[in-house]
Amino acid sequence: MTRGNNAQKLRAREIRAELGEEFCSFEEAMQRARTYPDDAPRNWVITPEIRAVFDGHGVRGIDLSRPGSDLDSFLRDRSPAGECGWCEHWVDSRTEPISLQLFMTAYDPDLSPVTMMMTTKIYHTGCKESGVSWSTRVAEETREYGFSIELTSGEESVAGDFAVTATAVVNLDDEYAAEFQEAYGEYVGPEPVLCLNVRVEDDYGSGVIPWLHTLGEYLGDYHLGNLEDVTGQCPWSVRVLRGYRGNDGQDLVFVREELDEDGEVEGYFYRGSLDRLPDAWVDAARQAGQVLVACGPLTNGGEEPEPWDPADPEHAIGDLIHDRIVAAAYVPIVIEDYQPWPHEPISAPRAGEEG
Repeated sequence: MTRGNNAQKLRAREIRAELGEEFCSFEEAMQRARTYPDDAPRNWVITPEIRAVFDGHGVRGIDLSRPGSDLDSFLRDRSPAGECGWCEHWVDSRTEPISLQLFMTAYDPDLSPVTMMMTTKIYHTGCKESGVSWSTRVAEETREYGFSIELTSGEESVAGDFAVTATAVVNLDDEYAAEFQEAYGEYVGPEPVLCLNVRVEDDYGSGVIPWLHTLGEYLGDYHLGNLEDVTGQCPWSVRVLRGYRGNDGQDLVFVREELDEDGEVEGYFYRGSLDRLPDAWVDAARQAGQVLVACGPLTNGGEEPEPWDPADPEHAIGDLIHDRIVAAAYVPIVIEDYQPWPHEPISAPRAGEEG
């Protein structure tokens, strides 16, 4: 629990003294509580902001129409008394007006697709006003992301496990990449490339070749491939949240496979944390509005590929695409600064509503 410092607590006591309110010990508070039955009227200070939450403002993925999810039920089910979250003294809604604070996760399509109430706190009105605090939840993203693809053989099917790591590089001098860019991209300039290095985690005794072949088909279904293979628009998109750990200098990267009709993410090919992305890459991606996503290595002609190091100049991205060692496509990208404490929740339309 976060406590106020001594100076703040002293000021809180001064405010309450000015208001003519007296502190009481825990024992005295319990004595008062026994004097007032549980069904005694409770005096919560409810602000329009709190009411708006229970009306659905900023809320996503929660059914507020189900019985017991309305504000009156919420207040009725709460304990009428407790410790003030600021000065730590007892406060009782049956004997005095008290403030209520809701701590909510703000909607975010990747970090918090379902909003939730993390906790609530009560306060003396002289210590803190009622209201709602919104925060952007941060999942513990790893640098390596795992996913599964089902491989069917006869009547049996096995889910193959893959691990993906990401590297951001700027492709400046690559003849084939320039040709690929000219054919499928409108932006001409330094090429921001997001390299997704895929590794088979478990081949179940069959070797990596069948799994890499299945991976190639999977990527092809999303229109990732080589210049001759790409026949449609890839539905993938990339979102980058910069500085999500502040001074740690890390960015979150989400490679979304598809969005449903409500704008919700249906799946990820990669989601994880990277060291601060190079400024040159970020500038090029922002200018282009898109990024070349390259996934591999894949099998070519049934041969096991050599390890792929995207940072190695010998491994030219364009050549790898041309040789079908890497499947690639242009996808749109959005780059944002991470905001841990948004002033307002990011509202998102629910099914049947207009955005």
